[in-house]
Parts: sequence; structure tokens; C-alpha cells
Amino acid sequence: MLVICLGPDSFRARHKYNFLFSAYKNKYQNALIEEVDTGFWSLTMSKLVNSSLFSSKKMLAGEGLLEKFTAKDLSRLEKKLKLDNNETVVLDYEEKLNKTKLNLLSKIDKKYLKIYEYKNLNTWELKKEVTELVQKYNLDFKYVDYLIDRFQGDLWAIDTELQVLRLGMNEISDLDLKNKDIYVLLDMLLKNDRQAWKNIDFFLLNEDLSSRLVTQIRNWFLAQEKNKSLHPYVLKKMQYLHLNNSGDFLRKYLKLLYATRNGLLGIKEVDVLL
Repeated sequence: MLVICLGPDSFRARHKYNFLFSAYKNKYQNALIEEVDTGFWSLTMSKLVNSSLFSSKKMLAGEGLLEKFTAKDLSRLEKKLKLDNNETVVLDYEEKLNKTKLNLLSKIDKKYLKIYEYKNLNTWELKKEVTELVQKYNLDFKYVDYLIDRFQGDLWAIDTELQVLRLGMNEISDLDLKNKDIYVLLDMLLKNDRQAWKNIDFFLLNEDLSSRLVTQIRNWFLAQEKNKSLHPYVLKKMQYLHLNNSGDFLRKYLKLLYATRNGLLGIKEVDVLL
């Protein structure tokens, strides 16, 4: 059987891959398990049909195994899978597969193929996923909204932060948890609000806040192009955020950021320029 864990949501796809690998290993403790490198045909096809004298179960696990899969290989793959009769599990992680490959795979008997496809979550699904992660680490649900905004829906970053919080290596202040002051100010800065710019020194002197603002700027420009690399939560939020003189703002902020990082300006000089 060929089992594929597929993105674009790499966090959930990889976790499914790891779960299936561990579950198989625990269930069939005497099974032959081999991790193979990228390149389905050069390494995996020849090993697909079970030939072990010591175990009737075998797993071949890897990522990008379908990189060189083409239409002419479909018939051979089907024959191999039927001949093996599900004695061997080929577990594959793919960050993405184009429509041509997906259409080819759809022709394989479902008895020998299982695809777990994880698409990007919408706003409601994202909140549900983060809530479950918070519950998994036995932490307070008050972190959910903060983490979604702080990491722009990036489940990898959210999961890492939760692990840090669980170990007590980091603390989130009440100011951050309310996320009113920081994130409202971020949006006001993006809108080129004059009142917000009076607090720009607060961002220029804080690397974490500066990185947040630069990320927000980048995301806004990507959202205007409807770039699919953005998480749907971020894309929707940024598409509805109207910026005044966005290009001018971007140049102004990056010049100030560069100048302060290189010691060319102090806060007094920044205030004069603003």
C-alpha cells in the first residue's frame, strides 16, 4: 500500500506522517522498517514487493518519493502494489503534488492507495487546531488568540512557543495577552497613522517588535498580490487592511530601521525626521 501525507499544511501533514510511522512500528514490532532517500524509482520500486524471509510486514518510509513519478510509471506501480498485496507499506511525505500527479494517482485502486491531504485551515479551523494544541500541552486557553495573532497562523511557530511555555522558559505579559496595544499599534503603523508614528521609537529599539512590523509589511504586500503562500487567516486580514501611501511608509520605516541598527541615528534624530 502507498500512503501519502500531503501538504500544503506541512505541520499537520508531517505530524500525520510521524504518527503513522510510530503506530506501524509499535503494532508490528518484528516488521522490517527502512527509511529511504528521495527518488521513488531509483530506491523504492525495487524494494516494494516483499521478499523478507524473517517478516511478512515491511515499511518503506521517506519524503519526496514521488518526485520522479510520471505517467509511464503508473502501470508499473499498480502491478507492484497488487503483487505485494499490502504486505509492504510505502509511507511518503510530500509538501505538494501537482494536479497531473494527483490525477495519475487517482487511477490506482483505493485498496492500495491512501492519501492524507492537509489543506490550509480557515480562521475557524485554525482556532480549533490551536485550542487543541494548547489543551495538549495543558496550558491556559487564554493563549489561543494571542498565539494566532503573534505568529500569523504559523502552526510550527505556535507549537514551538507552546513547548517553551510548558517548560516555563518564557512568560507572556498581560499586555501581550490582551494584544490590544501591540497589535492595534501595528495596524495603525501600517496605515501610516501619524499618531502611531510618534511611538515608532518603541519599535525601532525592540528587535522582536521590529521583526513583527517588518513581517506585517511583507504580508500586506503579498496579500495584495493574493499570494497563496500566506496562511488564509493572514491573507484575509491583510486584504481588508487599507494602507495610506503604503510604498512611502515602507521606504520610510526600512530606512529608519536600517539607520538605527547601524548606529547612524539615535532616537533624538529619529524624532526630528519624523
